[in-house]
Amino acid sequence: MMTFRRGRVTAVAVLALAGLAASVPAAADPVVGRYEDSTNISCTTVLGDGTFIDFGLNHAEGTEETNLFAVVEVRSSDDVLIGSGSTDQLVLQDGSASAAVGLVDESGQPAGTAVFEGSYEAAADPIVLHGRPLQIEGNLQQVQTTSFTPLAVRWQTVAIGETVLVRDGQTLIDPNCDGYRLIRDDQTTAPHRISVSREGYVLPAECSAPPLDEFLVLDSDAGLSLGFVAQGFFGETNLDVQIAGAQPVSWFGPDDEVVQTMISATLRAAGTPSTETTVERGRTVRTTARPLSLTFTLRLPDGTTMTGACRVDQVSEHVATEPQQ
Repeated sequence: MMTFRRGRVTAVAVLALAGLAASVPAAADPVVGRYEDSTNISCTTVLGDGTFIDFGLNHAEGTEETNLFAVVEVRSSDDVLIGSGSTDQLVLQDGSASAAVGLVDESGQPAGTAVFEGSYEAAADPIVLHGRPLQIEGNLQQVQTTSFTPLAVRWQTVAIGETVLVRDGQTLIDPNCDGYRLIRDDQTTAPHRISVSREGYVLPAECSAPPLDEFLVLDSDAGLSLGFVAQGFFGETNLDVQIAGAQPVSWFGPDDEVVQTMISATLRAAGTPSTETTVERGRTVRTTARPLSLTFTLRLPDGTTMTGACRVDQVSEHVATEPQQ
């Protein structure tokens, strides 16, 4: 059951607008647009006996689809569900707001109808922000433009079952409503060829020797991430390969025990790089593997120190994808 809470309007606005900047460089590539225009009204009130009433109406229309829904929830002061319901049969457009929602209690029995009739208008000028280009993947970029307009809501009728909050435009109990209109216009570049480059490290063959039970190369967005299994602990570290000195290792053991030790590691070229290119259905993948020798001195969880050496490959992958006709 979707519910609305007072203060959500501000939260949604902050999330939608966060991180956006004020200038938009012109895109060199063709663009594909994605547009969404949503209007939202959310209301929350508490009656004198502690009964909590929560309702909202939403209309979202965009490039992909249109969504309409109204939801209602009524709970007693001790959090027992008195009635709830939802509908996609409503009006929330061009300044008009109306809906009728059938309610059921927690046992599924009918609990009356919630009726809303009213209007809304802009309460202030729109806030329009333009985002910097965001890299989606490779040379695929997206620019977001967001417009946020607070709304003032005026009800003619608000009745939740037998409880009337507004009658003939007169407020008997304040529904405490907020509203906003949010327009988001995403422009995504559509280059003729999508190019993506990735780099990382892999372990081409198993490399472990006592007292290590396992030596692992882990996925990482930066640096060389290593994993170790020894003495009932799992250790991990993300090495900065530019640093020659000791770097920290975190070991996680039984009963949530954590031990901190250090590792010193050196990477050296260990052979000639190899390159492989594959082409399939307009997708070209060029992979280059550079063999490296990793020598290390590692302190184990019990305080003893070991030295080891493993073959690690630095792998660069470039993927170019032509559009499918």
